[in-house]
Amino acid sequence: AWSEQQVSGVLHGQHRTIPLELHRAAALPAKGLRSVASCLEALEATMGVASAASSNPLAFVPQPVDLDYLVQTRWEDRQNYALASQLASDGHAEGLAAKAEMLYYGKSSVVSGPAILQSKTTADSIIYFVSTVAVGMLVIAAFFLPTVVSSATSCCARHGDSATRQGDAASGSTVGRSKLHTPVRILLLLAALFIWINMSTGPVAFSPVELGDLSPDPSAADELFHEAASGGHWGAAYALAMMKLDGQNKSEAEPYLKQVMEHGDEVAKAFAGYCQHRWGLGVEKDPALAGEMLQVAANLGDSNAALQLALAHTQEIPEIMPPGGRNESMALEYFRNAAVAGHLATRYNVGVVLINSQQKNGADSILPETMSPESCHEIRSEFAEVAQDMDPTIRLLFALAMRAWELGDKRASVGLFMLLSEVGVSKAHRNAAKIWEEAMGGVASWFAPGGSNSFVNRHETFSDAPLQNASCSISGSVPTFTLIHTGRFCCGGGDCGSADFLFNEPGFEPQECAMKCAMYGNCAYVTVYATGYCQLTADCDATEVWHRNGEVAGDASAQTFAVHRPAESCEIKQGVVIEKQLPWCWAWDSTATARACAAAYRSRAADNPVASAPLGSALAQGLKHAADAAVIAGRHFEWLGMPEVAHAWSCRAHQLTSFHGHLRCASLEAELWDGHPRNFTLAEVELQRLAAETTEPSGAIAAHFALGWLFVRFAWSAILEGCQLGISLFPVQCPNLEALAHSWNFPLKKLPPQTTFEYALSSCVITLTLLSVGCSWWLCHAAASACKKK
Repeated sequence: AWSEQQVSGVLHGQHRTIPLELHRAAALPAKGLRSVASCLEALEATMGVASAASSNPLAFVPQPVDLDYLVQTRWEDRQNYALASQLASDGHAEGLAAKAEMLYYGKSSVVSGPAILQSKTTADSIIYFVSTVAVGMLVIAAFFLPTVVSSATSCCARHGDSATRQGDAASGSTVGRSKLHTPVRILLLLAALFIWINMSTGPVAFSPVELGDLSPDPSAADELFHEAASGGHWGAAYALAMMKLDGQNKSEAEPYLKQVMEHGDEVAKAFAGYCQHRWGLGVEKDPALAGEMLQVAANLGDSNAALQLALAHTQEIPEIMPPGGRNESMALEYFRNAAVAGHLATRYNVGVVLINSQQKNGADSILPETMSPESCHEIRSEFAEVAQDMDPTIRLLFALAMRAWELGDKRASVGLFMLLSEVGVSKAHRNAAKIWEEAMGGVASWFAPGGSNSFVNRHETFSDAPLQNASCSISGSVPTFTLIHTGRFCCGGGDCGSADFLFNEPGFEPQECAMKCAMYGNCAYVTVYATGYCQLTADCDATEVWHRNGEVAGDASAQTFAVHRPAESCEIKQGVVIEKQLPWCWAWDSTATARACAAAYRSRAADNPVASAPLGSALAQGLKHAADAAVIAGRHFEWLGMPEVAHAWSCRAHQLTSFHGHLRCASLEAELWDGHPRNFTLAEVELQRLAAETTEPSGAIAAHFALGWLFVRFAWSAILEGCQLGISLFPVQCPNLEALAHSWNFPLKKLPPQTTFEYALSSCVITLTLLSVGCSWWLCHAAASACKKK
């Protein structure tokens, strides 16, 4: 967490601003890289965490992943397991091998389990009873409607005034009413069906079928692999060969390697040949040939081969002689290939190789101070990936958050993801943002206690309503402290015999004591001691004279400081004001604004310090995630009425080679914010260029649609702001049309003449007026005819 603060990114910017959701969320993208000094400090801290994490991983704890990825892989695993089980039961070698692989490693949430009985509350029982009665009444009404209507009609006919009315009731009116029976009956049945589908279940509910985990079973997997290999499946033979090579007797892998060499694909043959020549399984040992075949497999995309070859380039392995000898540049390339394929620990090796490449001969320090900012951030990102994915504490907390999410406790889940986000875990940024995005909209959310799907006491402030009508500012970001006395302490409440301290404990450094004071809203005085004591008081009244500011302390090292808190001011616009919200974006706080919180965490996820990076690096691997997050953050801020921030993040996505980011960046040029007048012309030029350059038809359509929407918005603004109704032959007058075009920077050559524009609008107004009058006359005539018939 300290390292993340040092690099001064979005997370740092959000912490430095005032505690208002919109202001914290509205941190802009960082412009350029920070100094090497701060980056080196962050790098040193991250290296320590990564080193400990790589040497002590919790292999049994699931790897941190995105929620979207988890949902997709769980679905695929269930489908694959069901298919593999079916094929295996039919004796197909493909099914046997696939099921064996799943049994060997184990899979989560793929095995169907029994439904679970769950008791319902009294309120649920009442809802169930009322829903059942409503459904019954609607069904009865639908079936007996014709009888009721016919009886009512006959009754009216018997009590009519004349035979003519009786005839109407018995003939025309009855026929007219009978035509309504079918649609009314259908509506009643649809209403009953809707209530039945959405009604609560009975006093005892059956939860959806629970999906159990498929526990690892190496012995069962071994049997299935053998059966599949005997049936000619070379993939099963390859798996058995790797299992035997991990054992004590590597010679047992020889027949399976031979089967792979005869029937496998090019990648498998190359890696099997490497294994044969490295350990002399069926052939003579040949380190040079083993190295050559290993390189072939690595170049064909085998991640295990890439990892082994990278290790052979960085350390002496007698059985492997890499082609051309050991080379750290080649090691870096293959370590990166392995890391991209999912070997997390190799990111640490990548960082070490990059540091070695920066060091000069005879250098004393591990981290050279002459390192460029670009190199420092690249190296730090490699170690940060290891720390974020392999640190035991982070893994455990992430696993708890994922488990809470799967069990439906999204309030606990988002709390844990937000905690991990403070540490700088990029996947936690994205997952926290996703859960907040699920909370957006008018539909009730799932943060309420008791697991129900409703937010905690929803307020007006917990909504997606744009809050651009208010602005608050604080002069200064942190409190300041002024030394007022030494050798004295404050007597809170005025009685030094029993002073009223807000806090009075040992074991605090002066800075920690000051931070403690910031946690108390009424802390006004801080007294610190060389012994580590920390005293906080709300006042400092001991006597009536000046020395009332402090009573003589028993410790001469006492230093008393007055606390000066920054003044806060809020400007109210149109009657809307944002009040201080603490804690910020907390799921237990009913005043949290879901969209602002989602925008805040999307901004963190989009915070990538560079726009390009070496292929295979951690920075390059994060560019796609950062671009997607920047686009989504821009949309959130645009909806929140913050076009400047939306434009900044959309353009940042454009820098990260995002088409949608380019589209939004260009479109937002036509928006207005402080210091930025509307620029319709620039937006039009950029959108036309984007439509011409894109190779995807959908991209061109999107660009033209965005351009058309800008023209519609300008036309609508011209009608509302540039025109007015009058009483004349042409009722619409547009005296401000040209001025409005100037304010939008709309190209005047595309602006129709004022008289033409006024004539077109007047024609529309007159046409609509005539249509309205005609429709009104027709309705009145129809009503009069109906009354006359009756």
